[in-house]
Amino acid sequence: MKGISPVIATVLLLLMSVAAVGGAWTWYQKMQSSAQTGGEAGVQSVQRGAHASLIYVDMAYLSGGNLIIDVGNQADTNVTVTSVKYRTSQSSSTYYTCTSSTTIKSNDVTSLTCSQTASGLSSGDTIYVKFYFEGGVTKEVGTVIE
Repeated sequence: MKGISPVIATVLLLLMSVAAVGGAWTWYQKMQSSAQTGGEAGVQSVQRGAHASLIYVDMAYLSGGNLIIDVGNQADTNVTVTSVKYRTSQSSSTYYTCTSSTTIKSNDVTSLTCSQTASGLSSGDTIYVKFYFEGGVTKEVGTVIE
């Protein structure tokens, strides 16, 4: 009777086992990498949400024809604000831009100068401010100009 010798059969069986283990290992590594990448994106999303809730308006006032907004950061890390915009009433659709990009240090207050002010602002008026940063924006916050 002709057939495969026991030695060749054993070698073929070992090769198939090694190939199966290698394929399973490659699949596992890809799944692990995908899960880690997704987890890091989730952490960054949570950080953006935390930054949105930890940035606040400390005070707003007029100085030399400019509106100055003091912005505080309660986060444990520095936050880069890409834009600060405000409007003079909640029903207005016109936003005025205060600054382009600025970094607010951890647990610090930074003064931002708004050179493009709305005409007619005075002490006691309410403005509504939004902070934009990469991947997020804060809720609009109303503050009274001192």
